[in-house]
Amino acid sequence: MRRYSIFSMLILMFALGACTSKEKAPEATISQRTISAILDTLTQRWGNAEREKMEKGINQAAALWRPTDGTEKDFMQLCI
Repeated sequence: MRRYSIFSMLILMFALGACTSKEKAPEATISQRTISAILDTLTQRWGNAEREKMEKGINQAAALWRPTDGTEKDFMQLCI
């Protein structure tokens, strides 16, 4: 029974070790300056009442934006 427990623990350790991700997530490519420009443009267009929601949405979209999605200019066109 003891052998079975040790064997099971070894298998579990190897399985858990194989589950770790060695790849780093790519960093966001949208600069803070671009985010601020988008937010200013949208605030001018829609007013200051929903600024917090706009800022949150822009920041979330910018965090998920990757170089394969397009340039900063493409991101700006999408948001505006």
